[in-house]
Amino acid sequence: MPTPKRVILRLSSTDFNAFDMYEAVRAYLERHDRSPTELEGYRHWVHVRPS
Repeated sequence: MPTPKRVILRLSSTDFNAFDMYEAVRAYLERHDRSPTELEGYRHWVHVRPS
C-alpha cells in the first residue's frame, strides 16, 4: 500500500507536549510502522500552527 504524501494531524494543545512539537509526529510514524528516525533525515516537512 502506498504511503500518503500528506498527513494533517489536528490536535488540541492538550494532546501534545508544548516543549516537544515532534512528539505527535513520532507517535504517528510509530503507529504506522515507520521509524521515528525519519524525522532526522529531513524526509518530512512539519508545520505547527497553534490554535
